[in-house]
Amino acid sequence: MMHEMADLWFNEHHVLNSVKFGLNIQEILHTEKTPFQQLEMYRNDTFGVFMTLDGFIQVTEKDEFVYHDMICHPALAVNPNIKKY
Repeated sequence: MMHEMADLWFNEHHVLNSVKFGLNIQEILHTEKTPFQQLEMYRNDTFGVFMTLDGFIQVTEKDEFVYHDMICHPALAVNPNIKKY
């Protein structure tokens, strides 16, 4: 499902709606109501493809390296046999 958007915005509301973060949407790539949450995927010029769950950004193409770097640290910290190759 690909839709091109002229002036559509994704807004993420925080702190009892006193703060919001907005991204202009170039394309809606996917929307789905799963048994657990509302899943949506969009494309933005600055952040690339980004995924939201229940109206909150989970990961973006531009900064996904931060997410993946952070999920590696717990495993690396507790593994006594880490080797550098």
